[in-house]
Amino acid sequence: MAQATTLQPGQIRHLLRVTNAASRHPERDCLVLLLGLTAGMRVTEIAQIEVQDVLFPSGALHDEISLRAAITKGCRQRCVYLTHGKAIDALDRYLGYRATRGLRTTGEPGSYRGLEPTSKLILTHKGYKFHLNTKRRVCWAGEPVEYLACDSLQSHVTKLYRDAGIRGGSSHSGRRTMASRLIQQGVAVENRPAAVRTLRARSCSPLPACFADAARRDVSDDIMRRIYIVELSCHSGFWVIQCIYIGGVIMELAIQKWGNSAAVRLPSTLLSQLGVALGDRLSADMQPEGLVLRPARKSYSLADLMAQCDLKAAPPVDAEAWEGSKPVGHEVW
Repeated sequence: MAQATTLQPGQIRHLLRVTNAASRHPERDCLVLLLGLTAGMRVTEIAQIEVQDVLFPSGALHDEISLRAAITKGCRQRCVYLTHGKAIDALDRYLGYRATRGLRTTGEPGSYRGLEPTSKLILTHKGYKFHLNTKRRVCWAGEPVEYLACDSLQSHVTKLYRDAGIRGGSSHSGRRTMASRLIQQGVAVENRPAAVRTLRARSCSPLPACFADAARRDVSDDIMRRIYIVELSCHSGFWVIQCIYIGGVIMELAIQKWGNSAAVRLPSTLLSQLGVALGDRLSADMQPEGLVLRPARKSYSLADLMAQCDLKAAPPVDAEAWEGSKPVGHEVW
C-alpha cells in the first residue's frame, strides 16, 4: 500500500482554500482536515468525539481533548491539544454553524452553546452521526481482531485531497504531515525499551543547520515510512510523539501447538530485521526484562577457516616476526 502524502505548508494552505471554496459543507470539512493536521487525530477518532469533549458547560473551549480508550485505535486513552489558531477558529466556526442550522440543539444557548453535549461533534449534513463499520484483520500474531472504521468519512476526506489536486492524499496525510513537521522543527530522540522512541520537538527551537538538509531530504520519504505513530501529546510546551520504528517493531506473538510442543510463528518482517532465513538458528537468552532472541553465532573449525585462505597470496610482511615464536596458548600449529 502506498504511503499517504506528507503535505508542505503551501499545500496545506491550498487544500484549505479549495475546501473552503468548493466544499458543500466547508465549516465541517475544514475542521476535520485541521484536526488531523494540527492535532494528529485519526478520522475514526474525529467521527466519535462528542460536543462535551471540546466544550465546557459554559461554552468555553477545552484546550485539551481526552480521547477515551473506547474510540482510539489501540484502545489506549490519550490526549490531544487544540492549540493551533486555525483549528480553534475552525472549531468556533463549525459550532456556530451547527447552532444556526439547528443540528442536534437543545434550545439552551447558555449550556454547551445550545448543542446536545452527548451528540457527536462531527455530523452529516442531515445532522446524523457518521456510521462506523466493524472490520476484521489478522494481527502480527496471526490472530483475527475486530476494529471500527469510519469508511464514509475517510472516503470523504480522501475526496477533499483529490479535489484539491493533491496526489496521494488520504485520511492518513494529516497525522503524517504533523509528525513530519515536528521532526523537521528539531527532534531529540530518547531511547526506550522495545524500540519505542519518545520524540520531543519544541517549535521555537530551530533545527541545527548540520541536520536541516538531511531532515528536509529524509523525513518524508525515509524516516516517515518507518514510523508508526502510537501517541501524540504535549507536555510543558513539548510535543511528544510516541512511535514505533518498523526497524524494531513491537508485536505480540501467539504461542501455538506444534505436535507435542509449542511454537511461535515469526513474521517475515521480523526475520528480515534479524537478518535470518528459514533453516537458520537463533539463540534464546532469558533476561530480567524477558526473552531475547538473537541470530546464533556460527562456529567454525580450523579446516573451515583454512579453506577460506588464498594459498597463492604473498606471505605477510611481518611473517618472520611470529614464525619463530613459541606457543603461548593452545595453538595447534
